[in-house]
Amino acid sequence: MIIGRTIISEKAIEQIVLETIYDCYGVVGVHKSTILEKVQGKPPDIKIKTRRDILTLQLSLLVDPELPFQQVAKNTIHTLRFILSKMIGIEQDNIKIKLYLYKVKA
Repeated sequence: MIIGRTIISEKAIEQIVLETIYDCYGVVGVHKSTILEKVQGKPPDIKIKTRRDILTLQLSLLVDPELPFQQVAKNTIHTLRFILSKMIGIEQDNIKIKLYLYKVKA
């Protein structure tokens, strides 16, 4: 029996993602792709795809160069899965995340 459905826009998911990543250990921002990088096929800043009950995120993030990338990536993925599962009701196993990390230039 289906009692009800809620439709959540990709824009709303993007806002949740943005607010969450700025609270993650070592993340200092979102990498803004230049026109040249886009022409060269570099990944987009934030890309969100929804298909049935699967949520796929592709994020380009700026990271503190003093911190280990692996730890920042692990923490960011864990935090995003937890927050998104609580806020939009999707199971953590159905959230796929691909990160591109860039060191902040001094």
